[in-house]
Amino acid sequence: MEIPIRGTSVVVELLSFEPDRKRIGLAVVPEGSVRAGGSVAAPSQGTIVAGARVTGKVERHENYGVFVFLAPGKTGLVPMAETGVEREGDVQKKFPVGSDLEVVVLEVDPASRRIRLSVKGIAEAEQKREARAYAESQESESTSGIGSMAEQLRSAMRPKD
Repeated sequence: MEIPIRGTSVVVELLSFEPDRKRIGLAVVPEGSVRAGGSVAAPSQGTIVAGARVTGKVERHENYGVFVFLAPGKTGLVPMAETGVEREGDVQKKFPVGSDLEVVVLEVDPASRRIRLSVKGIAEAEQKREARAYAESQESESTSGIGSMAEQLRSAMRPKD
């Protein structure tokens, strides 16, 4: 990587900010990187908490999982078991580098700067939501059916004039 020349513009990533020591930690982001192109829907106020649904960009693939860029200084890992891809499946085809990916944050460990993510969690949450909606629709249909049946029974039981 080239060292930027004074007066040139570069894309950087904020790594740390220490106002009491008057220090800012920056890293130059390589041109063409996912981070350099970036419109990413980052979590509000830059905080990432367990259970949150966030959208990031696929940064790279490893044998053990997929790295997802969430916000400056925040990259998470989707372990292979949480990708929802079969063992024989091609993770690189399903999640190409640079593509947007919606994930659920499983765990945040600030001490080790690790963020564990899940794609399966999104699918499971969607299935639960659909099952709840279906159960509620069935419940409303069955009660409306009983109600109309009860009305028919009442009208049949009324004495005819």
